Amino acid sequence: MRARHVLLVCLLLVVGHAFAAAPANTIDTLADVIGLPAPGPVFVGDDNDIDDSSRLHNDLKKAALQTDSPRRANWAAGWLCAERNDFACALRQWRVAAQSAPQPPRWQPEAYALALWGLGRHEQAVAWYDTAVLGDGSLGEAISLHTRYAAASLDKAAKALYEQWREARAPLRKRVITAVDIDITGRVERVQVLDEQLDPILAQRIQQVIADWPFPPAENKGKPARLSTHVYVEVRGRPDGDQRMVFDVQFMGTGVRAVKMVGPAYPTRSLAHGKEGAVVVLVDINARGKVTKARLEQSSGMQLFDKAAVAAARRWRFAMDQVDGEPVASSTKLPFVFMIGEDADMPPHSHGGSAAMTDRSGAAL
Repeated sequence: MRARHVLLVCLLLVVGHAFAAAPANTIDTLADVIGLPAPGPVFVGDDNDIDDSSRLHNDLKKAALQTDSPRRANWAAGWLCAERNDFACALRQWRVAAQSAPQPPRWQPEAYALALWGLGRHEQAVAWYDTAVLGDGSLGEAISLHTRYAAASLDKAAKALYEQWREARAPLRKRVITAVDIDITGRVERVQVLDEQLDPILAQRIQQVIADWPFPPAENKGKPARLSTHVYVEVRGRPDGDQRMVFDVQFMGTGVRAVKMVGPAYPTRSLAHGKEGAVVVLVDINARGKVTKARLEQSSGMQLFDKAAVAAARRWRFAMDQVDGEPVASSTKLPFVFMIGEDADMPPHSHGGSAAMTDRSGAAL
């Protein structure tokens, strides 16, 4: 059994090394075979071998040597290749991993986009990244780039890819919060857009889109209940060349709505030394919308940032969801980003998303 394991590990390493030395025309052939993604958010499949896997360098090194999960090993090997700017190797490894998945996995478009960008296939990379955003709305937010790509080389490539995607596919974008009533079956009864400045035609379209989305029924003491909640969507628009706007309406989450947001003070010592960081704070909120507890969900690794974020989170106030007409206590995550030259970023929080709940259509605006 031990010899068998050694053989499999050696094969994995040899394949990765051999492809790293592959001629350019072989790389271009693979990129051509991959081509462009199919229209629509089709890459939404779960991949239990990879979902929630760590991208920390040491964890990737261990995963790349796993023989009990070859797909995860290829996936991890791809990230290790990308870390050393060997995007040809990364594309090959991710291609092998994706082909063995039971259905098109949600991680695939992001991985392909990054590898293709590194290979100079920028237009193709942007198309794949657009599909990645439809599967994971957080990829459309600059805040996620600050912590998503730890390696310096990946950070540079990912930021360049993101900026090109934003310019080409989402020059107009806005986060919109709506108040939604949902009946005991999960069907939407009422949608109110909570932005009076929004174009009426676009507001109406958002209402129509949300009205068609199914939601999990709420419960009250074990019985189906009516739910009044807030639904967060992101609207991304771009001209189609015919005096029309093509736009996406993407579900970003549901939950409480912040009515008072307090930004953290940038620690003087951190600012003086050019330090930056990102913190996620988990808060418990009572039925009156007051924060009763705030604690770290994700540390920045720097105590000054962590303390400033937690102190700010305690001062937030919220409009609560209602079940059968009564406000209920809840919890939510608040992300804070400390960046020099910018205010701490406080994007609207949410309770998760669903790639299937996305509308891509046009409207004459």
